[in-house]
Amino acid sequence: MRIGIVGLSFSGKSSLFNNMTNNKTDNNRVNSIGIAKVPDIRIKKLKNVFQPKKTTYSELEFIDFKESMSTLKDYFIPKYLLQEMQKIDQLMIVIRAFNNDAVPHELNTVDYIRDLKTIMFELAFADIELIEKRIERLANDKKGLKSVAQKRIDDMIDSLKSIQQELEKGVLIKDIKLSTIQKEAIKDTFFISKLPISIVINSSDDNSDLLNDTLNSIEKITVENVTIINSTLEEELNQLDEKEEQEYRKDYKLGESAINKITDIACKSSQLISFMTVGQDEVRSWSIQNGTNAVNSAAKIHSDIKKGFIRAEVINYNDFIGIGSLVESKKLGKLKQESKDYIVKDGDIINFLFSV
Repeated sequence: MRIGIVGLSFSGKSSLFNNMTNNKTDNNRVNSIGIAKVPDIRIKKLKNVFQPKKTTYSELEFIDFKESMSTLKDYFIPKYLLQEMQKIDQLMIVIRAFNNDAVPHELNTVDYIRDLKTIMFELAFADIELIEKRIERLANDKKGLKSVAQKRIDDMIDSLKSIQQELEKGVLIKDIKLSTIQKEAIKDTFFISKLPISIVINSSDDNSDLLNDTLNSIEKITVENVTIINSTLEEELNQLDEKEEQEYRKDYKLGESAINKITDIACKSSQLISFMTVGQDEVRSWSIQNGTNAVNSAAKIHSDIKKGFIRAEVINYNDFIGIGSLVESKKLGKLKQESKDYIVKDGDIINFLFSV
């Protein structure tokens, strides 16, 4: 899962990226690329049960695009940034909600509602331009075709125009209930607003009442998954060891860490869930799309397991942790035998049986 971080200049997106990846990045000429582990308390508890040699968490890849969106440029979304967005699976938008005279907002005032509305509008506008180009290409392709083929293209053009009308209202493509012909019309073209979106409000305020007011205001204007963090504070806390950080959060009632909040909304936005594999060698979590069946989940581990799939032994974490043993779970009938069509659930502990 590749998540692209975008925002206006001085929104704090690079600070967020550094906090998520613990400054362990692969910097190329343009962008910074890093990996963030997805925190999961279940893995910690399973580690205590199995005492494995190795513990591995699911991972998300984050990309900090060095080129920012800007209201001061000819193109709000630079052309290079549009090209780079085609390589990601989710868009994470960072919105500034803090004052800092040393790095003034490009519009001189901080207004997170205004900025979010502007960015969402510009995402839709960028897709409107792509729709218009797609319509123009189809109109040119229609020339010289037989009447049946021309009718098909006319239907696709009409469907694109109906999508354009929704975009002009500010409705993103991912939120439109597309017909079969509409899906076909856009399937071979990249549109930004087809991507899952998550929103991070970067605030300097730790007052819980004010943060709740901010969150409520944001939720009134968007259907996206939203969270609020203080990236500057989180960067400082990231320098502490785990025990010191937990004590600080408890003393100052700071709640969950930024990495917990951000990975949570990222997974929700892309409908990711986790299953676990356990044993004395390794306890590990694996991220999959919600609705994935057992045989395709097996492929996440290795293609040979999918190829030689026999069955899956499954127990959900909530059932297992109360028992504490796979042997006892089997005796109690809690360890189920599932076929390749079984839909894996979040928190399933799975042992895949296969033959190669």
